Amino acid sequence: MSKEININEEKYYITGGAGFIGRHLNKLFEPEQVINIDLREEKIVPNQHVIDIRNIDEIKKTIEDSTAIIHLAASHYDFEKDYHSTNVQGTKNLLSVAEEKGIGTFVFFSSVAVYGSSRSLADEDTIPNPENGYGKSKLEAEKVIEEWVNKGSGRKALIIRPAVVFGPHNYGNLFNLTRSIDKGYNIQLGKKKVIKSIAYVKNLADATQYLMENMSQNYEIYNYVDEPQMSNIEISSTIGSVLGSKKTITVPYSAAIILGKAFDLVGGVINKELMISSKRVEKFCTPTSFSAKKILKKGFKPTYNTQEGLIKTTQWFDGNRKKWKTEHEKLKKMFKAYYGITIE
Repeated sequence: MSKEININEEKYYITGGAGFIGRHLNKLFEPEQVINIDLREEKIVPNQHVIDIRNIDEIKKTIEDSTAIIHLAASHYDFEKDYHSTNVQGTKNLLSVAEEKGIGTFVFFSSVAVYGSSRSLADEDTIPNPENGYGKSKLEAEKVIEEWVNKGSGRKALIIRPAVVFGPHNYGNLFNLTRSIDKGYNIQLGKKKVIKSIAYVKNLADATQYLMENMSQNYEIYNYVDEPQMSNIEISSTIGSVLGSKKTITVPYSAAIILGKAFDLVGGVINKELMISSKRVEKFCTPTSFSAKKILKKGFKPTYNTQEGLIKTTQWFDGNRKKWKTEHEKLKKMFKAYYGITIE
């Protein structure tokens, strides 16, 4: 059995704390409770330091008197080549420092990518079968954490596997979809409805707090997705209804793939990550269906359903255009500096 975490008594070392999920998670804590580390130089969250988790000495210098680690930092972009050094070795570095400093609480944000392309409701009992480097690295990190828990007494770890997370300040695929619809390109790829499991960031933050406060075992794994689960068509329609974009253009899937590959070639020539690509077309048209019944059975009740989360996010997009444009430009500069690639 594990002692429940009193979040008001812990001091947290948050990796990736200035990132999308991190800035929402920080709202759960008082500023004096956190040490945030991130590769971003711009100060976004309290007590923020520019630290790379691949450098164990940098971790040791900043972790101070932390009593718990919340590990968000990850390599996860499609164009990245090396997921292992950050997602696995970075995790090992954190665990090594935790062991040295006597830190016994570790919260790790993994991903449903560990399941692979699941066409059914994959739950925590589903045998993981990752199909890409990102999913494989996340699963390997989970195993390293489990080994760390089993090696010492009083250690506990919470593993959270969210689906695609969306919300204010996110600049991933749903943001790109929203931008496209906002420009008048509400394009539907094929006529078939495809279920897409997604997670609203504010619900995810609340779920994290709930799970931390209600741990019953030393090592626990939970999926997180919002309900009801919506199709790609329903997601696009919800975003479009908020933005007043009612016109939908249907493009056959085969034609979209050809177009995506054409954009791949152009992007490769100009070294730019374009809004349209074959990978994004495939992702949008591939079912991703995961179950979060375990956390609901445990008693967690999300504040927002899926559609409400989408509406709130789209309203934020529509009402904060100057803000997100500024943040997106800064992100593009960071991508150029760290990865040598330009994103659209």
